[in-house]
Amino acid sequence: VSAYTSPALNQQKRHGKYIFSPPQIAEDPDCHDRLFIGSGAEGVYVIEDGVEIAKFDGNNAPINKNGNYYWGTVCVTIDPQGNLWVGSRGEPEETTFIMLPADKRKRKDLSTLTHADWIIADYEDFLRSKDIRLLFCSKCDIMLGIDGVPDRGFLVVDHRGTMGDISDDKSIVHMRPVDQDGKTFVPLHFVCMAEDKRGHVWMGTSSGVISISDPSKALDESFRINRIKVPRNDGSGLADYLLESD
Repeated sequence: VSAYTSPALNQQKRHGKYIFSPPQIAEDPDCHDRLFIGSGAEGVYVIEDGVEIAKFDGNNAPINKNGNYYWGTVCVTIDPQGNLWVGSRGEPEETTFIMLPADKRKRKDLSTLTHADWIIADYEDFLRSKDIRLLFCSKCDIMLGIDGVPDRGFLVVDHRGTMGDISDDKSIVHMRPVDQDGKTFVPLHFVCMAEDKRGHVWMGTSSGVISISDPSKALDESFRINRIKVPRNDGSGLADYLLESD
């Protein structure tokens, strides 16, 4: 693959023309031989049948050139409606979260895309620069986002069934979510998310595992997370939180 920034060029001199530090890979739902692969220095590569057919970086997309040095990508994913979401490293005042609508992603020649084809999606000015992860709920119109930055909580977006149109979205950040017992839960990091077959969402944090039984209620004032309790079964009637110290 091609490279323009000095970190990627230096790595390619040592190891060959490979993709430098890929954080995520998204498979094109309409062309399974096509992959969108992020790079820690070069933006997003579009690979088809093992060949680079296009590349998204600061020249044709609103991806930051971090420190005027590299286009560091931290998130590449495609939602169920075919829109491509990309998160990149940047300074606090810079745009880091963008979306390419499905009709643009399906363009025959992706090398013709420009900055104007992308949509900036900085919900609540929240998702920033480090290890962005998204989850699109299958049972409701909710998208969840975390970014790995300490003491940040998580983002909730109601996309109202139109993932490619952010103009009607509602969003909120749960910086200090409250659990089923009315206790505030503030782990240092939210690190991963998964949805089970019932539509419940599980989140891994630096202080164990939590669940959200009904993500559709996540924008309500009454919203609560669930902390899973493991009974001690020692006659005390007490319990410990699941993986609380992990």
